[in-house]
Amino acid sequence: MNTRLRRSLLFMCALAVGMPAATGFGLKTTPLPFFAGQLSAVQSSPSQVAQSGKEMVSYADVASIFSRSCDKCHSGSKPAQGLRTDSYPGIMAGGWNGPVVVPGNPAKSELVRRIRGTSTPRMPFKSPVWLSETEMARIEQWIQTGAPDGKP
Repeated sequence: MNTRLRRSLLFMCALAVGMPAATGFGLKTTPLPFFAGQLSAVQSSPSQVAQSGKEMVSYADVASIFSRSCDKCHSGSKPAQGLRTDSYPGIMAGGWNGPVVVPGNPAKSELVRRIRGTSTPRMPFKSPVWLSETEMARIEQWIQTGAPDGKP
């Protein structure tokens, strides 16, 4: 896939999920209908979790894991596979191959499959030290609760 097409696709994904980066082009950032199911899970999960009494996990709670284990390759101007883990909008936009987080469904999230090693290559790619079970469980819990940003 050439660079121009890749950038166009990433921009369209950003526009579809209403990322602020898309507003710089003077375009309306209303989510597209085919994302409605995933976005409604993000919007409805926090209240559902609060009612159930389970601990709420936000991006802020998992950002340090990404910073330590993922950002070396998945940040900057040329992140690996187009996936940025150094920001909430970046990880929610996904990479060249599409979304890596399916809010409310860790089992369908490519991010979880990669860190668990059920999808290849296992991540972190250049590290013989994988995430601890506690770190993987925390990321799964974040996704299960709808992958909220955690901003007020």
